[in-house]
Amino acid sequence: MPRHPVRTLRFGVQMLVDLGTGMEPFSRDVSEVVHQVRRTAGHEHTEVVYFDHCPVRGVGQGPRWTWGEYLPPAPGTRVFILSDLGMGGPRLDPRRSTRAEWERLVALLAHAQCTAVAFVPFPRKRWPLWATKLLPLAPWDRQTTAGWIAAHLD
Repeated sequence: MPRHPVRTLRFGVQMLVDLGTGMEPFSRDVSEVVHQVRRTAGHEHTEVVYFDHCPVRGVGQGPRWTWGEYLPPAPGTRVFILSDLGMGGPRLDPRRSTRAEWERLVALLAHAQCTAVAFVPFPRKRWPLWATKLLPLAPWDRQTTAGWIAAHLD
């Protein structure tokens, strides 16, 4: 009998939350999204980890000086990335994340058998083609619903 994978949060969810300059205009919204995910998936099944521009540069839950290397969660964990993927902030900011950094993160997650989805605070027309091919993206706006996500993301 053929089997099809079923979406589940039984392994929990890890939220990777970008605190980089491109996300500063959305800081209050970020807090609300974190709250809503914890409420939906359960506080005990939600790990929130913060990063600056890209997780491969280091992550943590407390002050930045305590952050360390990003280690993927247990296999089967869904990874929810809340980031601008380097699209926001000042164009000439040398700290902006790069395509290569995001490719490295997605490779780490794939090796750990984790699936990821990125929520970006910009409309589709601003998404770089490389990002749409790298991982599932969802627009982070008022029109995005759980039904939209279920219909458009694997």
